[in-house]
Amino acid sequence: MNFQPNYSAQTAQYPNPTKTFGVKLYSPLEDHSYQIDTEEKNGLQPKKREELNYSIKMYRDDNIEHYEGLIKSNYLTNSPFIYVIPEKEEEKTFIFHTNLSTQTFLEKNISAQFPPISFDEEYLEFEHLFRPTNLIYIPKKAEYNLRKYVSKKLLSSIHHKEEVAIELCLQFLSNLAPTFYYEDRNWRALSSTILHQQSQLTKKTEWIYLKIIELLLIGTTKGAFIDNPLPHREGFYSKRYKLADSYLKAGCIPYLIKSQEILDNRSKLFKYEFSRALKNPIGRDIIRVTPLITFPTRNQIDTEALRLVNNCYIKKGKRLKFLGKHSKSEYDLTKTVFVEDHIKIFEYLTNKGPMIPHIGDEKSGGRVYDSLNMMPSWIRSLILIDGKPIKENDFSALHPNLTQTIFEGDEKFITHQKVADELNVNVNEVKIEHLSFFNKTEYNMRKSPLFNYYKEKNPILLNKILVDKEKNGYRNTSKLLFKKEVELMTLIIERLNQRNILVLYVFDALICKEEDYIITKEIMNNTALELGIYTEVK
Repeated sequence: MNFQPNYSAQTAQYPNPTKTFGVKLYSPLEDHSYQIDTEEKNGLQPKKREELNYSIKMYRDDNIEHYEGLIKSNYLTNSPFIYVIPEKEEEKTFIFHTNLSTQTFLEKNISAQFPPISFDEEYLEFEHLFRPTNLIYIPKKAEYNLRKYVSKKLLSSIHHKEEVAIELCLQFLSNLAPTFYYEDRNWRALSSTILHQQSQLTKKTEWIYLKIIELLLIGTTKGAFIDNPLPHREGFYSKRYKLADSYLKAGCIPYLIKSQEILDNRSKLFKYEFSRALKNPIGRDIIRVTPLITFPTRNQIDTEALRLVNNCYIKKGKRLKFLGKHSKSEYDLTKTVFVEDHIKIFEYLTNKGPMIPHIGDEKSGGRVYDSLNMMPSWIRSLILIDGKPIKENDFSALHPNLTQTIFEGDEKFITHQKVADELNVNVNEVKIEHLSFFNKTEYNMRKSPLFNYYKEKNPILLNKILVDKEKNGYRNTSKLLFKKEVELMTLIIERLNQRNILVLYVFDALICKEEDYIITKEIMNNTALELGIYTEVK
């Protein structure tokens, strides 16, 4: 399926036959494409954008919606569409095909006489590509123990239907499924808001999830299902939960939910997440590239794994090995990862389809999480887009260079190799340290070998970072970095999509078809410079 940019991101019924919307018109970006929007996306205020007033009128005629407006600009455009988002959330988002490419707009009337594709139509087009709403992953024996050993009285406190109560408990436990696959992440923060939404099956304001937690803590004569949760920390993370060791060690299995009440609620939440993703430029790109993706077969993965292991493949300081019949206790797990574990992660992330892109919260800077950017990179490299090989475009030392932009440093085009040469250490040590250096407390930053580099080369910048940590908390630095990173990648993806180039988003890197590598690299580099970020694709 080829990407066509004439779609809408959401839909609504109009109660009146005629409406006029106030919107904002931004002057074109460097590529001379128009965007009309009612708000700066993600708080972004790109350079070379001039805000102008614009209005658009809607009316109906024989069930066909007509839209008219007046663009007040004398810039050129090579974009075949205009992007309009009304002021009110409940209204539609439109993209109009103007067929006015490369023409000068000067007090020119634009009219579109076709109904845009609605959100429901887009949902039906793409929803089947993603993991079905009835599929969850649960700890082995959890279902059996809930049915056999938990009292009906406890279950009835959750829901008057025993089956619904059991599946609400299993749904809660499924939130901890990722902890089976990442041994260093046994505890997982779970938002109380999301837990409430998952368990709220009626319009009554009942905090059912609290009763579910109570039941799982009581457990059975064989023990609790979960450990006592760790308290939340305001501004940092929600309450953290962990499966009891007996369930964590047992592994997990797929489970199909059968209760209609839960399925209806999950479908509603699924649509909400889908809608959020469609409104987000990165999420929309992920959704629209999904039908073009071919995942590798198990044979292809096994063949690549054998090649990498034989070549002593190391990523982020950890060497890839086969576990085979050995015990993990025989290895230094701080320096080793296993093929078998990575394959399990891949299968979990892609079984019955990938997950809907999830838009992160403020703490993550709005990063978007999906099956593709969470899978092991060596397996992801085997993916095909539109049946063609892919290539990764990765910025060099993006976060160190972002700190220069955010905190007004004067060093440009920092590289890991440059820092390694200055410190006379191995470049891999610098790469690993840079992954977490700016997210550390001041105390731990001072213990890092990177501290001396920034103290000598960027003392003013380093002091600004330390002052910000003292004032806003030590994690604020990474929040600012993530936010700036998302701003950059959003603008890049928008520009690539305007050229009908769809990419795989991997936070600070983009993966495209090999044939699109040069133009993708050029747009990434140019956009970074435009935002005052001095780095480039490796």
